[in-house]
Amino acid sequence: MEEFRTKLLEKFTTIKEAFETFMKDLPERQITKLELARSLARFGFEWQSKQVRDSIFDRLDFKSIGRVTMVGFYVLVEASAPVRSVEDLRRRWLASRFTMTQAIMTMVDHSTLALTHRFTLHEFGSRLQLVNVNDPEEHLALFNAVLHEKEKDSKEREKGEKGDFERIRRDKGDEKREKGHGPSITVGDLAAALAVVSPCLLLEDLRDKLQKRYNGDFKKAFSDMDLDRSGSVNEHEFTVKIMRNLHLTEHE
Repeated sequence: MEEFRTKLLEKFTTIKEAFETFMKDLPERQITKLELARSLARFGFEWQSKQVRDSIFDRLDFKSIGRVTMVGFYVLVEASAPVRSVEDLRRRWLASRFTMTQAIMTMVDHSTLALTHRFTLHEFGSRLQLVNVNDPEEHLALFNAVLHEKEKDSKEREKGEKGDFERIRRDKGDEKREKGHGPSITVGDLAAALAVVSPCLLLEDLRDKLQKRYNGDFKKAFSDMDLDRSGSVNEHEFTVKIMRNLHLTEHE
């Protein structure tokens, strides 16, 4: 997939531009493996082998229905880019069918207590391997990014809490302990960094529920919510359908 992404960037300025071009040539629906191959071939793209093509198609067709969407293919190609930031990590997880909550909880074996457990770089990397981030260079980049955000947040809190001497002293004590044993971070720190670049995590869960109910067809989901067939969905229509079909509360 990384090699295919490189080939795309040799012909187009961005991956987005490439897929906007492809989508003009394809129907706005799920397509078969043969349709995908024929469309890409028209633009001069050939798979390295039939096995590579089938492997990538099967990753997209995770429900084994024999069809995929070009949007899903676009996300997968983008997610093949190296993870060098928290934004890259979010993209990788979405392409891997994780919500942010699912990925974070997988990293801590579904234990909320483990969210505050401190990890060295090596330990943090082993946790990332559980959620489709396998390259040691990606581990280092994310570790440093989260550490930077944590240190920046700590300085902001000290600036805003000058009267809270006990809190500041406790923070400084934590910093000394970390320096004595080398830098360390928690998965909770990673979750906080993700929250900066992600929409509310509830939206990630909603996306996951819609994916499952409508087999990834968001146009069908929108049509289902458009009760009066006006071409738009108001708050009342959205609330009624989401509560009834996805079992969220009115407050959610």
